[in-house]
Amino acid sequence: MADYDAFISYSHAQDKPLAAALQASVQRLGKPWYRRRALRVFRDDTSLSATPHLWPSIEQALARSRYLILLVSPQSAASPWVGKEVAYWLANKGTDTLLLAVTDGEIGWNNDEGDFIWAPSTPLPAALKGRFSAEPKWVDLREYRAVALAKKDKFLDFAADLAATIHGIPKEDLLSQEVRQQRRALMLAWSAAATLLVLAAAAGWQWRLAQTQRAKAEHALTTAAGTADRLVYDLALDLRNRPGMPVNLVLNILDRAVEMQSQLARAEDTTPALRHLEATAMGELATTLIGQGALAGARSAAERSVTITEDLVRLDPASTPYQRDLALSLNKLGDTRVASGQLEPALDAYAKSLTIIERLVDATPNNGQLQDDLVAGLTRIGGLQAVTGKQSQALETFQRSIAILQRLTAQQPGNFQWQYDLSSANNRVGLLLMGLGQSTASLMAFREGLAIRQKLVVADPQNTEFQRGLFDNYQRTGDVLAKTGAHDGALAAYQNALTVIEKLAASDLSNSLWQNELSFGYDKVGEMLARASAHDQALDYFHKSLAIRERLAAGDSANTTWQHEIEVSQNKIGDVLIVTGRRDDAAAAYQRALDISLKLTAAEPESVEWQNDLSFCYLKNGDVVDGADRDRARDFYQKSLAIRERLSAADRANVQLERDVALSYERLAGLAGADGSSDDVRASLLKASALRERIAAADPDNAIWQSEFVVILVRLAQAGDQPQQRLRQALAITQKLDAAGNLNADQNSWIGNIQQALTALQEQK
Repeated sequence: MADYDAFISYSHAQDKPLAAALQASVQRLGKPWYRRRALRVFRDDTSLSATPHLWPSIEQALARSRYLILLVSPQSAASPWVGKEVAYWLANKGTDTLLLAVTDGEIGWNNDEGDFIWAPSTPLPAALKGRFSAEPKWVDLREYRAVALAKKDKFLDFAADLAATIHGIPKEDLLSQEVRQQRRALMLAWSAAATLLVLAAAAGWQWRLAQTQRAKAEHALTTAAGTADRLVYDLALDLRNRPGMPVNLVLNILDRAVEMQSQLARAEDTTPALRHLEATAMGELATTLIGQGALAGARSAAERSVTITEDLVRLDPASTPYQRDLALSLNKLGDTRVASGQLEPALDAYAKSLTIIERLVDATPNNGQLQDDLVAGLTRIGGLQAVTGKQSQALETFQRSIAILQRLTAQQPGNFQWQYDLSSANNRVGLLLMGLGQSTASLMAFREGLAIRQKLVVADPQNTEFQRGLFDNYQRTGDVLAKTGAHDGALAAYQNALTVIEKLAASDLSNSLWQNELSFGYDKVGEMLARASAHDQALDYFHKSLAIRERLAAGDSANTTWQHEIEVSQNKIGDVLIVTGRRDDAAAAYQRALDISLKLTAAEPESVEWQNDLSFCYLKNGDVVDGADRDRARDFYQKSLAIRERLSAADRANVQLERDVALSYERLAGLAGADGSSDDVRASLLKASALRERIAAADPDNAIWQSEFVVILVRLAQAGDQPQQRLRQALAITQKLDAAGNLNADQNSWIGNIQQALTALQEQK
């Protein structure tokens, strides 16, 4: 049985009062005197500030609703979340239970084609194109969007159109029933008044009055408890990631609401429905608090949600909704543990949730919602397995989710969301395989995901989520091609990605996410062009990227991400300028990057990311002045080294930090050689060598680490430090790399060069 008679979906804040009024009218029409409402209507406020974390809650409400009332406007047509809700509805409920209310824009029906008249300005989600066999029920609410509901009777008439359809009775009967109910209520009111007069004269009027007051108090308390639960739920959604609102203010508001909720919950034994609502509110609160960084509060809210849902399951073990709610609550608890760095306990919570969902799926294998839950659970577990070093298990988990989605998409090929989820699952496998060094298999997985997303974009070209997914797939395909040395293929993939994101970014200049992704798209193409020595073209792309980032930073000066990205752009520009001999221009670009990095580090001195960036900027500035001002270069290198040694000491397991320390020592050795200080050369190279040797020993199959150790061994030999021993060790490693096919074109001469150096040493004796 459905929990809601209707679900109201809209996407623009201007439609919020209209949606609330429509909800109130539809719920009230035809209401019997003894009931609070005639219909239960869910109003979706989440689409105003939606994030991927909200989708399970939205989907749950959709699944439990009989009708979908869609407020149609250009904003809802462009909203990916409204599109997702409509796609879900079409896949699981069909068009017969979808009702339209136009709040802005123009729609019309083409009888000859049996479809709406579609134009670029048509305010309908693209998912509705060609889906109706006849003109659907819709009402025109445009005159009520921007003004108060002055013409109440006319608005009520429009609401009756929708309410009558949901009730399944003619509108005239519903309105007649409404009049009868009002008359009955008035008559009952007079009757009640007369009865009270009679009762007032009765001997037991005090007892009856006390009972009435007690019932009123209990009703008021129950209503208040439900209102408190909804308040916490609504606040959790409304305050989630709200830009510009101070974190402390958000937490203060939520703390006060939760305290009120707790006091009311303790005041009486609440009903299962209220407890269920409290659990849902606690789950959403946990997600919001994670986003605000209040992890202790998030964990407490998630634990409360789990406790309540466990009690509800014990109360009604056969209830599938309660079982599913427990699984979702366990996932929320796992999310809070992940945010706190408690990965193994998080994995335990996710595993318990998955066990419940698997049992529910076995009982109802055709339930699409539970299949979605199963895929989501596998995705969570696979992600944790990957980051905790269990790559083979993660690969099996992700492949299992692919198998489920392949079966689902085969059964319902028109379900775009499952198609998209399948492409995402392939991408996860591709990323994992790339990390395992299986480039060929990784490329195959990315291309499978790419093929799906290409088809989705063709089928629904207005869906911005599909467009962004296609951009992401092209980027990932380019990444693996670049890693395998297929630079032409990588450039083509990056250019395809750029074409997609340029179109999206041009359609909405205020969308900072798309603008930022466009800057990354320019960077990727620029990097490939620089590698191909097309330096002027590369500079052009890097400057385009920089212009975007400077514009974003100007609009939000407190955003450290934009500042950091400007620093990255300046370093990329400097790299190209120094290669083309424009050292003064390169020095200016590197200095601008350093200035930004110093400001970021001063503002957040404990940030490892900013400290690492600062060490990198010092190194770049040392490189550009090396040869012209060795003392200044040495100062830059030593500052870089000091930061890197401190970071490495705090994180001994971080191989990249150790490589960075070795690189700084190698730069100092180069300066010492230019100064003619052979002792300082050997001292710096020995420190670098010790690090390179330990890194190479940790992974004998890592060709990059092995080749870096070879280089330092040769440099030590050249510096006169046990030259024969160093060269023989370098030769053995190089021959092993060659036998495994791990020497690139630039390294093919290494074996011959080392052998010649050994021969020369023998002849000197």
